[in-house]
Amino acid sequence: GLANAAPTFAAALPPTAGTASTSGSSRWRPTQGLSFDIQLSQQAPESSTAAVLDLDGADTPAATVAALKARGVRTICYFNAGGFEDWRQDASSFPAQVRGQALGDWPGERWLDIRALAVLMPIMEERIQSCADKGFDAIDPDNLDGWRTASGFGLSEADAVAYERALIESGHRHGLAVGLKNAADLLPQLVNEVDFAVNEQC
Repeated sequence: GLANAAPTFAAALPPTAGTASTSGSSRWRPTQGLSFDIQLSQQAPESSTAAVLDLDGADTPAATVAALKARGVRTICYFNAGGFEDWRQDASSFPAQVRGQALGDWPGERWLDIRALAVLMPIMEERIQSCADKGFDAIDPDNLDGWRTASGFGLSEADAVAYERALIESGHRHGLAVGLKNAADLLPQLVNEVDFAVNEQC
């Protein structure tokens, strides 16, 4: 779901932005204190003065990403990794057995069975590839905290860690920084693997 709360931003690991990571890749590594803006429904990125913009990966064209990069803005590609959205172009790729209970008050959204890595990761791999192809610097996979709610699957925190690790591997393989969205409980286990964290709650 999309949040209206003012987001806070913190790098999970604080090396200098733009330096190579410990794995030797040249992916972006955000630093703490960067100005940050999430625009998932307004889609008016040209009006933002933030150094980092988190934008809907499917709805943001490559030309917009290129224009922002030309201004020196870093871009993060949002996608719903833990929830099914019935309006997405790839919605038919999700079999019924991985679609769970309604995801909060968001119409058309349902929790996903994130234990089904063999089903979900090929779909997420295509989304991550699209983010890379459009020129984004990072990915922001959302809704990994289905273990906290009545998802319909009896998910555990360990399931979320395993799924985030699969997303991290895919994102890094595509040269993208990978964030952890909201599920701050997972940071102690993932702090040395994710590149930043986004917390939408006060």
